[in-house]
Amino acid sequence: MPRSHPPYPAEFRSQAVELVRTSGKSILEVAKELGISGEGLRRWVRQAEADAGRGRPGDLTTDEKAELHRLRRENKVLREEREILKKAAAFFVRLLMSISGRKDSRAEIRRPDDGPRSAPGPRGSGTRHSSCGSAIWRR
Repeated sequence: MPRSHPPYPAEFRSQAVELVRTSGKSILEVAKELGISGEGLRRWVRQAEADAGRGRPGDLTTDEKAELHRLRRENKVLREEREILKKAAAFFVRLLMSISGRKDSRAEIRRPDDGPRSAPGPRGSGTRHSSCGSAIWRR
């Protein structure tokens, strides 16, 4: 839901909370005097109590909420990165299998600086295929 106005400054919010605590008036009366919503002022008072350590069990302080938000955002990014890496790994396995001409994923992967293969395998002569800076040996 889009906001209808920018957030109130922190100083205004703290003064409104202090007014509720010291004036003896109800939250709705103070909210009407300040021209803000009663529910908004109620949330500010509740958050100020949580920050002061007088909140209800389970209420998070402002710092805890900020950390939770940061951790959830980081978790989302890490999940997305993991999904990308899984897809990339599957892509390269399919690519290597198509280059090697095999139907299974047991292609031997060697770096170009590993040197020539010592002896052909039992299936026949070793054929070297080069792609993307690495060599794949097909038996």
